[in-house]
Amino acid sequence: MENQPTQKKQTANAFGNRANSYLISKTHREGDDLDMLSDWSIGSKLTLDIATGAGHTANAIFKKNSSRVIATDISPKMARTALSAYPSLEMAISDAEHLPFNDNSFDTIVCRIAAHHFPNAHSFLAEVARVSDASGVFLFEDNVAPNTPSLNTFLNKVEKLRDPTHIQSHTVDRWTSWIEEQGFIIEHIIIMKKNISYIPWVTQSNTSEKNLTKLNELFVNAPTEAKTLFDIKIANGGVKSFSNLKLLLKAILSNQ
Repeated sequence: MENQPTQKKQTANAFGNRANSYLISKTHREGDDLDMLSDWSIGSKLTLDIATGAGHTANAIFKKNSSRVIATDISPKMARTALSAYPSLEMAISDAEHLPFNDNSFDTIVCRIAAHHFPNAHSFLAEVARVSDASGVFLFEDNVAPNTPSLNTFLNKVEKLRDPTHIQSHTVDRWTSWIEEQGFIIEHIIIMKKNISYIPWVTQSNTSEKNLTKLNELFVNAPTEAKTLFDIKIANGGVKSFSNLKLLLKAILSNQ
C-alpha cells in the first residue's frame, strides 16, 4: 500500500494545480444536489465543510443560513482559491482524517463529492462524529459504485484512469452502514444520476494522454450493462458523455 502521507501530499498538490478548474466546474458550483444539501442545512449556526475544494458548498450553506461556515481543504492553493472567491468563509488547511478542532464543536458538518479521495473512510467518519455536537447534522454526498462486482470494478477503474488521486467509490450500503456505526441516524437518503460531459470532466483533472487513450477504449468497449447503467454516449469512436451515481444523505447524531 502506498505511504499515506506521501499519497496525501500528492493529492494536495494535484488539487492545487486544478483549483481554477474546480472553481468554474459546473458539476461542483451548481446542481440539484447542491441545492438539496443547502436546504438540509437550514438552521445551522456553525458549519464545517470538509474538503471544500473551491468552496461552492460552503458558500451555498453560508447564503442559506447567514451563519459561520468554516471550510477545510488539504490543498493550500485550493483553500486560497475558495477564500478568494467566497471571502465570507473561514478557512483551515486540514486532512479530512485528522481535523484540527475540539470535540463537539459543530452543529452541522458537510462533505460533498470528495470522500472517494480519502484513503481511510472510517477515520474520516470517526472525525465527523467526534467534532459533531450532541445532535449534530451530517450532510454527505459522494459518487457511489454499484453492488454488482463487475460494474463496481468498471467504475473505479474509470475513475482511477481519469484521476490517479481517486481511491475508491464505495457502495451505498457501505456508506450507510459505516455512518450508522458512528452513531448517526439517517433521516434522508437519495440516489441520483448526474450527467457528465466527457471533455470537461477529463480536462478538469488534467488526465494524461496515455490514460485518455485507455479511458476512451474502456468506455467504447464497455459491456452492455455498463453502457446502460452509466448512460454512456459514444459518437465517432469517442466518448461524449456518461452518468455517474451519487449518494446524498442527511444524518443526525443520536443522543443515546
